[in-house]
Amino acid sequence: MTAIRQATLADAHAIATIHVQSWQHAYADILPAEALAALSVPEREAMHQRNLARSDAHYLVAERNGDIIGFATWGITDMEGAMLYSLYMAPTAMGEGVGGRLLATAEDEMSHAGATAAILHVLISNLPTRRFYERHGWQLVPQSDQKEEFFGISVNTVTYHKMLTTPAS
Repeated sequence: MTAIRQATLADAHAIATIHVQSWQHAYADILPAEALAALSVPEREAMHQRNLARSDAHYLVAERNGDIIGFATWGITDMEGAMLYSLYMAPTAMGEGVGGRLLATAEDEMSHAGATAAILHVLISNLPTRRFYERHGWQLVPQSDQKEEFFGISVNTVTYHKMLTTPAS
């Protein structure tokens, strides 16, 4: 059974490992091999430790049999909006439906925090991930192409938007 729960500082290493592995897997045909090879679990772990220690950090993990197999991060962006910053699964856990459960939980949390809508950014050439979000009700924002930098790598992204369900009173 897979459980979705709040992440703790103790999860930082597992989150970092998934972060690096998922980038190396998902972006193998999109980003330069040398850039992907240079991704560092210790650097990602330090970043996630800093973020998890913040009081406004919103981290979720998917855990199966004591092992973290995915994570999502999000934050409130303004009075009515939120942003899904990341959702990554261990390559061995992709395609099992856990990512959809993780996404739904993040959406519920954003809504409970008062957000009525959410956005996210996806690499423009990452078609499997774009289809994943579209299957879960996210819509491409027209003409949202932009350049962003991740881990020192310049990439082209597009923005997706979703109206969130208001929690029952």
